Amino acid sequence: MIGKKNIVFGFLFFMLTAALGPLMIIKGDELAAVRQDKQRALERLGQVSKSQEGGPPAELLTVGETIDANARAILAIDSLLEAEAGRDLIKSGPHSHGNLEALLNIVVGVVLCFVAVAPLFKQMISWLFISGAVFHSGMLYLAVMLGQG
Repeated sequence: MIGKKNIVFGFLFFMLTAALGPLMIIKGDELAAVRQDKQRALERLGQVSKSQEGGPPAELLTVGETIDANARAILAIDSLLEAEAGRDLIKSGPHSHGNLEALLNIVVGVVLCFVAVAPLFKQMISWLFISGAVFHSGMLYLAVMLGQG
């Protein structure tokens, strides 16, 4: 049965790409600290704006402190966006594409077991699907996970 290698490859590749889920969770834990920094910077910026709008001034701020609060808030938001971009690249790249290509290989393997076609044609289809998954998701692994885009 020619499709067996696609089924085995599909299950192994699915396990490999599904293992990226915990990696995204670890990156999510790192994002918590960045989110807290952003929240603190925005709260400080909120205090600046309240004191300038005529609200109850908790403290009088100089122009330099106002500029500093604005700069820190902008940098905190940028840091959060950069941190989220790394996780989103994993999620949208090798994780989702690899899972879909693994399941596609499993389905193709099952279909190849039951289709009445010449064995050479079956072998060609089988190896094309395996190489397509390896080259497509494999390139995403290189580009995203190893930074070799």
